Amino acid sequence: MAGSSLATTGPIVTYGQRLPPGVAGPTNQALGPGATFGDLGLIDPRVGYNVTRAGWIGAGAPYRKVLAQVPSTAATANIAALANATSGTPMTLVSSTGAGITVLATAVRVWASGNTVPVGSLAVDGLPGLVNYGVANPGSGNFANNWYDPGKAIARAVSITGVSGGAGGAFLVAGADLYGYPQTATVTVAAGVNTVNSTKAFKFIYSVTPQFTDAHNYSVGTADIFGFPMQVQSFDECLLYWNSALITASTGFVAADTTSPATAATGDVRGTYAVQSSSDGTKKLAMVVQIAASRQASATGLFGVTPA
Repeated sequence: MAGSSLATTGPIVTYGQRLPPGVAGPTNQALGPGATFGDLGLIDPRVGYNVTRAGWIGAGAPYRKVLAQVPSTAATANIAALANATSGTPMTLVSSTGAGITVLATAVRVWASGNTVPVGSLAVDGLPGLVNYGVANPGSGNFANNWYDPGKAIARAVSITGVSGGAGGAFLVAGADLYGYPQTATVTVAAGVNTVNSTKAFKFIYSVTPQFTDAHNYSVGTADIFGFPMQVQSFDECLLYWNSALITASTGFVAADTTSPATAATGDVRGTYAVQSSSDGTKKLAMVVQIAASRQASATGLFGVTPA
């Protein structure tokens, strides 16, 4: 019933289908892993929960692997090649797929937001995907249930590089996050040879527009800074693995920016991690997240404020 809680003595067991011994199965066409909203906890049996409604402990005990993917090698010009900066004129984005960048030949609707990414946009380290369970509905094509694919969950920061003699200035990066929500980031490059990374992780790039004019070249690429698929506010809420090694130091970790509303100047709404050795197309990044109990019952608590 809406607005009420259901209690049972348990234990609760789920299964695909009970079949006689020797009969192959299960045949449940909707078979797949279960899911909960608000997470699970343990009840202290000493406190008489049925009467007091008090005594839960350990909410969020399971850590969840939300990303497990090999990122492409970071590059300084795989989004936009060296070109002069003209204020208000977007830089020319790459037109061919390669070096970890996919040029969209058709528009893509991102299931998580319902937003459509337009033709010609760039996808970083491939498109996001789903792991489907059960059998697809013949009419809609929808599966009984599906999960966001952790093997297609990389979003990463954008890098902008200047050259000798350049005056430097601000660039406005526009695109979308892993879930297709629009976001922007202001990246300010200093004078001369230097590279500056966005504080936000992007899955899609729509445009990179200089806010100044300079007859020196600048290029746009990908950085070795990766976004968390779920909001992480402190290092103890995550486990990170790089090249199969558990990361024990917080170096490179940046917590979620909870500023509301978000702006082009704020950080990533779910947080980022900068790997401590260069990506090379073979090292695998894995992110395992445990959301704090106080944030498990809302979309904002799970995924951060709405990007902007």
